[in-house]
Amino acid sequence: MISIKTKVMISKRNSLVILISILVLLFTYIGINQLIFREDFELNLLNSPLLPIPETGIFLLSWFIPILELLAIFLLLWSRTYLLGLYLGIFLFIMYTSYSLGILYFASYIPCSCGGMLKFLSWKQQLWVSLGGLMIAILTFYFNKTVKKV
Repeated sequence: MISIKTKVMISKRNSLVILISILVLLFTYIGINQLIFREDFELNLLNSPLLPIPETGIFLLSWFIPILELLAIFLLLWSRTYLLGLYLGIFLFIMYTSYSLGILYFASYIPCSCGGMLKFLSWKQQLWVSLGGLMIAILTFYFNKTVKKV
C-alpha cells in the first residue's frame, strides 16, 4: 500500500513535470518564432521607444534573445541543468513583463505589437501572457523545492 506522503510526492513530481513542459512549450514557440521572423523582430526592436540602442546592438539583441530562449529549453530538458533553466526562464519572463509594462505605461508611444512574443496579441494581452509565464516559472520553482523536501 502506498503511503499518503508517497502519493503527495508523486503528485508534486507530476505537477513539476507538467509545469516544466508548459515552460518548454512557451519558450519553444517564442524562440523559434523570433528566429523564423528575426528580421521583423529586429525591426520591432529598432522601433521600440524603450531601446535607445544603436542598430548594431539591436541586430545582436535580435539574435541573443531567441538564443537565450532556446538555451532555456535545453537547460529545462536536462535533469542536471533544469534548475539553471528555470532561473533563466524566470529572468526572461521578468524581462518580458518589465518590457511590456514599460511599453504600456512609460513609453512615449505604443509601437505595433506585431513583432512581439505573440504577434496576434495586443501589448496588454502580451503583458498577461508574460505574467502568466512568470507565475508558472515561480510555481515550478516552488514545486521543485517541495519535491526535494518530501
